[in-house]
Parts: sequence; C-alpha cells; structure tokens
Amino acid sequence: MDLATKKVVATIETVKGDHGVVTSTDNKFVYVTNMYDNTVSVIDNSNSFSR
Repeated sequence: MDLATKKVVATIETVKGDHGVVTSTDNKFVYVTNMYDNTVSVIDNSNSFSR
C-alpha cells in the first residue's frame, strides 16, 4: 500500500483463512495467521515495493 496515494502497489497471497497480521519489531518480516489452514505465513519484508 502506498500511503501517500492510498493505492495498492503489490499483493501477496497467503493460504485460506488469513486473519491476523503482525510485523517483527524491525519490520523485516510480516506474519499472517491462516485460521483454516492452521499455519502462519512468514513474508520477507526486506524487499521494498516503494517507487
């Protein structure tokens, strides 16, 4: 999400039932709980989607 323009700049798919989202304290990783799959998706946030 580009906060300046409020537009989506990228989409990352997770598995079914994505529910909770948290970031690591250093913002390097994003964790998404997947309640229907009983898993947690870990997204490497080190690659910036900024322009």
